[in-house]
Amino acid sequence: MSYFLLIIVCLLLLTLLSGLEIAFFNSNTLQVEIDVHKGNVSAKIISFFLKRFDICVISILLTKTITLVTYGLLIVYAVELILSAWIPSQLLIIIVQIIIAAIILIFTVELLPKVVFQIHAHFILRIFLIPFIIIFIITYPITIVAHILSRFFFKFTRLKKRGEQNIKDRAKHDLRHFFVEKSSETQQKNQQTNNFKIFINALEFSSVKLRECLKPRTELITINIENELDTLIPKFADSGYSKILVYKNSVDTIVGYVHSSDMLKNPESISSILRKIPFVPETMSAKKMLAQFINEKQSIAVVVDEFGGTEGIVTIEDIIEEIFGEIRDEHDQIELEERQINEQEFIFSGRQEIDHLNETYQLSLSDSEEYKTLAGFFLYYHEKFPTINATITINNLKLTVLKITGTRIELIHVKILQDTH
Repeated sequence: MSYFLLIIVCLLLLTLLSGLEIAFFNSNTLQVEIDVHKGNVSAKIISFFLKRFDICVISILLTKTITLVTYGLLIVYAVELILSAWIPSQLLIIIVQIIIAAIILIFTVELLPKVVFQIHAHFILRIFLIPFIIIFIITYPITIVAHILSRFFFKFTRLKKRGEQNIKDRAKHDLRHFFVEKSSETQQKNQQTNNFKIFINALEFSSVKLRECLKPRTELITINIENELDTLIPKFADSGYSKILVYKNSVDTIVGYVHSSDMLKNPESISSILRKIPFVPETMSAKKMLAQFINEKQSIAVVVDEFGGTEGIVTIEDIIEEIFGEIRDEHDQIELEERQINEQEFIFSGRQEIDHLNETYQLSLSDSEEYKTLAGFFLYYHEKFPTINATITINNLKLTVLKITGTRIELIHVKILQDTH
């Protein structure tokens, strides 16, 4: 009977240790530090341990290993004690021992801690703080030795750098989690929520690729380098842009751009005022592109795909808008159409972004890296360029094309269908 009691104690300890390990990895250090400044005693103790994260994890793993070995020896003996009278084969007894021990470990050490401790990491650390302190004190001498040996072993490897990167990633995760949590709690849904969004966008900025913030080729204002100079002036007047892209033969062979200020120099031809423009891959990070713009004192670049074709252009304004949101200036076009007819029907511009429509009208349009706008969403599911009145039905939404200009979907009618179930 005492063996079974020891097995239960070992399982409880293993569950606690696995849970503490998960809680340490998923704890929100930013929230802990905020609680420290509020004078919370338990938060101060947790902060003390989090600042010694490596030592704490080694202490947990060391205790977990010893407990796991003890559990293994006890469960083997207990199972053999029960089954020896029923199963004559020693090999079969060993197989049963392994199966029973594994099943119990999977449920008590893997599944249970991951379900409970990961969701409530901060709360769990407070509840089991005293047991952890006892474990930490008991194992401290061996833990320090193991920590010194591990630091010496990793000193000349790349694992140290990876560890530092993991700390940075964890800090970003904590900040993002904190701002999302506070944004959902706040009742002031305007300025304060917008500030939270700016912080979150800034945290995620390093992972943004140019393909996510470029202006697609279908929206580019371009001119052939062989055209007469007189045809350039209407381009500036009609578009309101200060820069017009210049191509040779096709849009896939951009050769530069012209600036409206150069028209004051009385040029002889388009080629005489042509300015160079950099070419960058669509997989380039927006962060790297912004640095390049600043270093080279540029504000526009052509984004090309893997085959060298023109994917679109990106400007310094496009990149900054990834952090601060839409920036309106005198060159921006009028507001994109978004009109609600009734509770179930809407008319949107094809250029409206999916994220904006989901957030504003709760439409639950599926998001994907393959598209960013409503027109892109329609093309993705329609699988060919549509005609006027072409429709698609996705989940409970029916989309109908109302207006097309050239190769651009201008207006789309969206209707929320009634659930028949």
